[in-house]
Parts: sequence; C-alpha cells; structure tokens
Amino acid sequence: MNPLELLASHTSFKGEQRLYRHYADSLHRPLEVAIYLPVASLLKERPCAALYYLPGLQTNARLVASQSDYQRYANRYDTILVIPDLFNVYQGDDIARTDQYTREHQAIAAYLQDELPATLAAHFALAPGRGIMGYGFGGTLAIYHARSHPGSYHGARAVAGIYRHAVVCRTPRARPTARTLRPERLVRSASGRTAAAAMDRPRHGRRPPRQQNRARHL
Repeated sequence: MNPLELLASHTSFKGEQRLYRHYADSLHRPLEVAIYLPVASLLKERPCAALYYLPGLQTNARLVASQSDYQRYANRYDTILVIPDLFNVYQGDDIARTDQYTREHQAIAAYLQDELPATLAAHFALAPGRGIMGYGFGGTLAIYHARSHPGSYHGARAVAGIYRHAVVCRTPRARPTARTLRPERLVRSASGRTAAAAMDRPRHGRRPPRQQNRARHL
C-alpha cells in the first residue's frame, strides 16, 4: 500500500473536496483519486461511511468532482465519497477503451476490493460497510462488482448504465431490477453494434403510450 499524495483541496459545503494521487500496485500505474470529506470526518467527530463512484469511460475524477453537486448530500449524510480515476489513461473511442479495460479488468477488481479500501482505512476513520455506484460504463462495473462481492457492499447503483433504465441493487438479498452484463464482455459484435446497444430495448409487456391511447378508444 502506497501513501496518498495531496494534489489540491478546497472547501465545499462545509466539508473539503480533495484530489490525491497514489501508485496503485494492483494496476501497476499511478492513479488519481478525488475524495470528498464531510465536516464530521474533518473534525473527527465520528467515522463516516465510504461510497465509491466510478466515472464513465470518457470522463475522469477531476471532471466529476468539479461539475457535480453531490458534496451537499455527502456532507448531510456523513459520507466520504471516493472517485478513483480508473479510465483516464485509456485512449480512443468507447470500443477501444472497453478493449483496454478488458485487459486489466481483474486488476481493477482487485484494486476496488482490496487495495482501495486498505488505502482509505489507513488515512481516514471509516464506518463499517460501504457502497458503490457509477455512471455509464462505471455504473455497469459497479453493479457487476457488487454482485461479485455481495458481502462487501451495502448497496450499488448504476446511473445511465449500458441499459435503458437505471439499476438499483441492494446486496446481498435483493437482485437488480434489470439484467447485468459483464463489463469485460462489452465488445463489438459482428454487426458493428456493441453488446450494450443490443440490450437497449423497451421492457416487455408494456405498450408505448400512443398505442395505449389508441387501444383505449377502440
């Protein structure tokens, strides 16, 4: 485990938004991590729960931390929000970046499950349990990772994942409300479409609103 190097910090909603960098042994490369500390953590009043947020393939931790309003709610609910910059070194379009993820998906899983929690525990007072969520591809990865380690997370959420509808998964008892596809299997199909696009279909058993109105007048 390597120490966190503080790159920048500023006050946000009474807490503090920080940007760290450390060398991730699991990934064999340096990694930036944006961490928001609520006022309860800054003043060491009590341990706070950790929530991991995984960005999409085309974004990074700095962008998410600067353009979001999550700090307001993280401070209200005593949550340390952690944004590891997993995909910032990837190059190309979504297909190329997905291929790059495929080559190190096991290392990323090891980083999220073992190295990142140990690094945070060495620097901050954490409450038992943690949550994980993400946007786009990061949301799909969050759901799949939580399902692979059901005893490690209190809950998981995908925002605008690879399917049409957002998915909520409370582990370990409940199942997600939509199908989950392994992130490392999101590769270009023979028809030129991604596997993600193939899943982007309306739910069965529900007519479009216009058809419902037409049937009602018959």
